[in-house]
Amino acid sequence: MYRRSWFFSWIGVFLLFGITYYPTLETPFLMDDSHTIQTNQFVHSLDYLGFPWTSSKAYSSTPDNYGYRPLTTNFNQMVWALGDGEARAYQIAKKLLLVLFAAIAVLLWSQFYRSVWKRELSPLTRFLAFGFFLLHPLGTQVGNYIAASSSLLCGIFYAASLTVYLRYRQTTSWVALILGCTFFFFSMMSKEEGITLLGVILWLEVFYLRPAPLRLNWQKGLIGFFAYVLTAGLGLYLIFSHFEPSSNIARGFVPRNLYFATQLRAYFHYIGLYVWPFQFNFDNLEFRFAAEFWTIENLSFFLANLGIIFLGLYWSYRKKIWGIALIGFYIAIAPASSFISLAEAVNDHRHFISFLFFGIGLISILDWILIQFCHQEFRRWAGIAFIFLFLAGASFYRNLDFHSGLEIWLDTVIRNPHSPRAKNNLALEYISRH
Repeated sequence: MYRRSWFFSWIGVFLLFGITYYPTLETPFLMDDSHTIQTNQFVHSLDYLGFPWTSSKAYSSTPDNYGYRPLTTNFNQMVWALGDGEARAYQIAKKLLLVLFAAIAVLLWSQFYRSVWKRELSPLTRFLAFGFFLLHPLGTQVGNYIAASSSLLCGIFYAASLTVYLRYRQTTSWVALILGCTFFFFSMMSKEEGITLLGVILWLEVFYLRPAPLRLNWQKGLIGFFAYVLTAGLGLYLIFSHFEPSSNIARGFVPRNLYFATQLRAYFHYIGLYVWPFQFNFDNLEFRFAAEFWTIENLSFFLANLGIIFLGLYWSYRKKIWGIALIGFYIAIAPASSFISLAEAVNDHRHFISFLFFGIGLISILDWILIQFCHQEFRRWAGIAFIFLFLAGASFYRNLDFHSGLEIWLDTVIRNPHSPRAKNNLALEYISRH
């Protein structure tokens, strides 16, 4: 009876996921998909399978969008070949990747609890975590927008690498260390943000993986961290040696100090989407860049962010889960939300990897509430069902916008009434229908 209950519970969450993402199976190629896939000759043939590893020109057909992301390009090539260039093939592949990401996220935090606190997550907590990562609306952008495959692939290898690294720290398995470095390399080859895993591991070594015997513990940590530093060096060498100067055009021309000041507000925008996931935006041009650096508003947001970081530092020192949840969030999002200017102030898939950390903090709160206020197992199951239905409902609501090009651009124009790009794409959608 017990096994049967679990069987139907897992079937139920997968059915809920299928219903939630069913409207997006016909989502067409959108925006950046045109130059990364549709008009990119290097994606259309497996004869070029090795070319993305030797040139950043394989990533896009437009010079201002060249980028060294060979593993992402290989993914696009294989799906194009398997699906005869149909967008539906990419949509099916990305839904499978979302399931894989959720599964690896659960493995990661199960290993984290095992390595740091020597205890196991309960089956119910693991089930809650899987459904949370799988059904949260944050996945709708990377799960539906094909060009965001880079973020999704990077997140999968990122989580897998950290999981295996924690396993290495627990067992000193050289196989685990080599596998972890391999996944780390693949993460960087999917998207540059994978480099931030090095900062996360350093933070974990200093605050979470430091019990006695201290000497042996530090030896293992130094060897593991050094191996990851070498891997990062190889990844950075490949990225910079294949850099194309024309790719800077797509980054825009916002001064770095103003971009940094803008990101002080962007952090709270992202946190808000984690907690109340109803304000997603496909364009985000209405999120204005800061016009000045030295303002009361910028100072206020700087102090607010500093306060959150100090909380993360304090909880990390106390080895609490919210320490890595907060600090991991800031580390993982740093490349896209620092002084390195990008064309858009915020982006709905930019904070996907950092959700891996902030998400476990939210899960710990939900789990605590269920334990404190739902003493009977039936009530805990009811609470989990309510959480899943809430998240699935919010995701389904967003996925309706992704059902067609017309619907996504109509929603985008409503949210960004002054965006020329949104208006132009909406006009093209209307023209194509007449």
